[in-house]
Amino acid sequence: HRVMGCLCDEGFQGYDCSLRTCPIGNDPAVHVGVVEVQLLQCRADAGTFRLSFRDELTAQIEFDVTAKELEAMLEALPNIVDVQVTYTNGNGPLCDGAGNIVTVAFTGVSGDVPALVVLENALVDNSGSGTVGSGEVIVATDGESFGAVQSNTGTTTTDVCSNHGLCDTGRGVCKCFSGWASSNAYAGQGTQNDCGYRIPS
Repeated sequence: HRVMGCLCDEGFQGYDCSLRTCPIGNDPAVHVGVVEVQLLQCRADAGTFRLSFRDELTAQIEFDVTAKELEAMLEALPNIVDVQVTYTNGNGPLCDGAGNIVTVAFTGVSGDVPALVVLENALVDNSGSGTVGSGEVIVATDGESFGAVQSNTGTTTTDVCSNHGLCDTGRGVCKCFSGWASSNAYAGQGTQNDCGYRIPS
C-alpha cells in the first residue's frame, strides 16, 4: 500500500538510479533572467563557522578567510558547480570590523535557490562578551540588503541542456544542437556544459 522508489545519489536519476543527470541551465532564447545573489556580513574577530547549502556542509571557515578561499570552499560542495564571491573590502578578511559585505553569486546553480545556512557558530566577538558563539554571520536573500548592496532572487530557468541539446544519460553530458554551445550561466560562452550559449552566426 505504499509507492516505493529509489532515492538517487547526486548526479543520478531514473527509477533505478542508473541514469546520469545532465547539466541544467537557463534558456536564453526564452528568458534571460538573473542569477541568485546572496549576501553575508560577519561580526567577529576570532573563531570559525560553517555554511550549509541543500544539506551539504562546508569545511570550517575561519573568521579571516579571504574571498578566493571562501569561493573555493563553497565550490567544493557537490551541489554547487560555480559561485562568484566578492568582498566590498577587496580580498579580505571576511570579518574585518568595518562592515565588509560578502556577495555570493550562484553562477552555476539555476533558479531561485535556498539560502545559505550558518551552522556550528564558534565565532568570537571580543567587543561583546568575548565568548564562543558571541560573533555572528548574517545572511541576506531575496531582495534584502546591507546598506546599498542588495541581494536578488534567481530567475534563470532550470532546463536540461538549456533546451538546446539532448542529454546523454549514459555519460551525463549534453549534446548541443547546431548553433549552441557551453555557456557561462549568463548566456555568454563558458564552461557550464549546458548548451546555453548561442554561437554567433
